[in-house]
Amino acid sequence: MIVLAIIAALVALVLLAWFINYSNHYSLKKYGCEIFKIEEFGAYVIAYAFLYFGYDWFEKALSHNGDTLNGIILMVIGLIILIALVLSSIKETSIRYGLAMGLVKIVLYAAAAPVVIAGLFVIGAWLMETKPVIRLND
Repeated sequence: MIVLAIIAALVALVLLAWFINYSNHYSLKKYGCEIFKIEEFGAYVIAYAFLYFGYDWFEKALSHNGDTLNGIILMVIGLIILIALVLSSIKETSIRYGLAMGLVKIVLYAAAAPVVIAGLFVIGAWLMETKPVIRLND
C-alpha cells in the first residue's frame, strides 16, 4: 500500500509541475509574463507565516485572557499581502485569468508553505548547531 501512495504522490508532483509549466507558457504567450514566479512564492510564504503565527498568537492570548490585538494585526497583514498578490496577478493578466490563477496559487502555495517554513527552521537550527568547546587550562 505504501508503494501505491508513493507512486500517487510522484504522479501528483509530475502533474503539478506540468500544470505550472503549461500555465507559465500560456500566460507568457498571451500576456507577456509568467504567472508562477519564485519571488511571488516567497511573498506567499511570508503571508502564510503571518497568518499562522498571528492565529497562534491570537489563540494563546484568547486562552489566557490576554491581548488578542497582536494576533489579529498579524493575520490582517497576512491577508493584505494575499489580496495584494491576487490583485497583482489580475493586473498582469485579465481579470478572469488573474483571479482564477490567483486562487489556484493560494491553494497550491498553502500546501507548500508549511514545508518551506519547516525547512527554514531546520536549516536555521543546523546553522546554529552547538560546537564542541575544548578547555586547555584545566
